[in-house]
Amino acid sequence: MRVSSILWLQSPITVETNPPEIFSDLNLDAIVEEIVAGRDEYRLRPFFYTSLTTPEEVGYRQDVMRDLHQPAVAAMMHLFAEGMQTVRQYQAHAEKVYYQRQKQAWFLDAVASYVETVGGLDEALMLENIKSEGLIRFREFLRTYVGSAEFEGMRNQTAALKADLAGIRYGLTVDGSVISVGKEFDPEDVSQDFEALLTRFQRTDIQRQLRDQDSEALEMNHIEAKILEQVVKLYPEPFERLETFSRQQVSFLDPALREFDRELQFYLTYQDYMAFFEHHGLDFCYPRVSALDKTELSRDSYDAALAHKVLSAHGTVVVNDFELSGDERILVVTGPNQGGKTTFARRFGQLHFLAKLGLPVPGGAAQLFLCDKIFTHFEREEDMSEGSGKLQDALLRMHAILSDASPDSVIIMNEIFGSTTLQDAVFLTTKVLDQVTQLDAIAVLVTFIDELGSRNQKTVSLVASVNPDQYAQRTYKIVRGPAQGIAYALSLAESYGLTYSRIKERLQP
Repeated sequence: MRVSSILWLQSPITVETNPPEIFSDLNLDAIVEEIVAGRDEYRLRPFFYTSLTTPEEVGYRQDVMRDLHQPAVAAMMHLFAEGMQTVRQYQAHAEKVYYQRQKQAWFLDAVASYVETVGGLDEALMLENIKSEGLIRFREFLRTYVGSAEFEGMRNQTAALKADLAGIRYGLTVDGSVISVGKEFDPEDVSQDFEALLTRFQRTDIQRQLRDQDSEALEMNHIEAKILEQVVKLYPEPFERLETFSRQQVSFLDPALREFDRELQFYLTYQDYMAFFEHHGLDFCYPRVSALDKTELSRDSYDAALAHKVLSAHGTVVVNDFELSGDERILVVTGPNQGGKTTFARRFGQLHFLAKLGLPVPGGAAQLFLCDKIFTHFEREEDMSEGSGKLQDALLRMHAILSDASPDSVIIMNEIFGSTTLQDAVFLTTKVLDQVTQLDAIAVLVTFIDELGSRNQKTVSLVASVNPDQYAQRTYKIVRGPAQGIAYALSLAESYGLTYSRIKERLQP
C-alpha cells in the first residue's frame, strides 16, 4: 500500500529547489531560515519554496496542522521524530566504526530502534482523535505496514537476536600479558579494563553513550576486538544469525516512512516558530482562503521577520489591520518616511505567501484571496554592470510584472520610480496604477503621491499615522483614511517652529 503525502493532496508534485524572486523583498528568506535552523538533515527549504494552487490543497494542510496542535498528537509525533533521529545516528555509527562485528551491532540497534519507533507510533495513532485526511490516510498505511509479514518478521528477528546476545556470558582470565576467554565466569579473574567489552556490543543505555561519548570513544580497540572474536568462537550461532540479518535487512527503513518523517518536520518546525511569537503574546491564525472571492481582511497582523528581531531585542511589536471589500482591490499607502509603510507592504506579501503554503499566518484573523502569483517591485541598488540606470531598470521590471500578472495575481509596489523627478514619478506611477486597476489584480502601492489614494473606486487610501501631540513621532499604525501629506508637513513645521508666521516673528526687530 502506497502512503499518501501529508503535504500534497495530489502526488507526485514538482518541488522548487530555489527560492522565489520575491523572497528577498518580502523578507521571506529570513523567515524560512529561522524556521529551518538546525534542521538541515531534513532538507526542508524546498517545501517552503513551493506554494499551493487550490483552496482544497490549502485546507488539506491546515487540517493536518490542526491535528498536530492537539498536545497528545504533537507529543507522539515528536517522539516518532526523535526515534527516527536515533535510527539515523545508529546507522551513521555503523558506517563509521572499523570492526565488522561492531558495525553489525550498531545496525541491529538501528533496526531495533526503528521497529520500536514505528510500532509505538502505530499504537498511539489508534488512540487519538485524528480528523485530517492526510493523517487518517497515513494511519491506515501504517496499520497495514505494521501488520505485514515483512515488518512482523523483522521485529521478531530483532527481538530474538537482542535477547540471544544479551544472554551471552563469558569469562576473562588475565595471566600477565596473556588473556584467555572462556564460558566459565569467575568475577575475581575479570580484569576491570575489559568488563565493558560486550557493553559496546550489547548496549543497554545507548542514548547516554551517544550523548556522553564521541565516536572514537565508542570504537573498540584492537584488544577488545580480539577478545570479541574469541567470544564469537564460543557462541557462533547468534553471531552467524546477526551477520545474515545485517545482509537481509540492509534496506529495512521503508521509503514512505522516511518521507513521512521529513514531511512531518515541515509542520513541527513551523509550530516551533509560531510558539516563539505566541510566547510573547502575538497570535497566528488559520486564514480563510478563496480562489473566487477577492474580499480581504486581516486583524492584528505583523511582519514576522521584523517582529522576530524586535522581540529578540525585548522590544514591542505594532500590529495592524487591513480590509478590501466590494470593488476595492488596491491599498495605496502614504505617510511620513520611516512610518512603517514598507513594513506594511512586506506584511501583506508574507500573509499571502504563507497562506499559499497552507500554514497559519501572523495575526488574530485573516481572509485572503488565493492568488496565482505574487509580484514585488522594491527599490534596488543600481547595477553598473548592466549599463542601465535605476529608472530604466525600474521600468523594465515593472513592464515584466504587468506582462506576466493576471487578474488573480497580487502585486506589491514599494516607492517605484523614486529615482526620477516628481513630475515623471507622478506620471509613471499613475500609468502603472491605472493598468493594475484595469487588470483587476489585488495590489499594495507604497507611494509619496497623495492623490493616488483616491484615484478610482478600486483604490483604498491608507496612511502611516503619527502622534497627534508630537508629529515627529511615528506610531507605526497604518490606518484607513485620506492622505495627509500636507497636514503632516504643516504640523511638523509647527512642532519645530518653522512655519512662515513663526519665522517671520523671529526676524522682526
